[in-house]
Amino acid sequence: MRNFFADIDWDRWSETIWTHGLRVILVLVVAYLGLRLLRRALDRPVRAAVARQMEGQPEVEIAKRADTLTHVVYRTAWVVGLAIAVLTVLPEVGINIGPLLASLAWPWPSALRAW
Repeated sequence: MRNFFADIDWDRWSETIWTHGLRVILVLVVAYLGLRLLRRALDRPVRAAVARQMEGQPEVEIAKRADTLTHVVYRTAWVVGLAIAVLTVLPEVGINIGPLLASLAWPWPSALRAW
């Protein structure tokens, strides 16, 4: 039986991990921190806007609506942030994202013409 690990170029593998691996980790950390900061930054302005709009309503209803809107905006930003992070990481692991981006763009011109 052949020794699988004997054929590996460990210097090249180590260099790849240190360059691409660190980039992947950096992208994931920045995405995580950005989403955490967004969550903290969303709460106060959304509550103020909802309270202004719902003057005279019970405080419980204002809090419920503010929580709902904050959650919707945060989850939408989370999905967009995750998509951007994935599209940033894929080339680092050797996956060409050109065809993926091209396939995502096909319905947009027809949708814009309909407007």
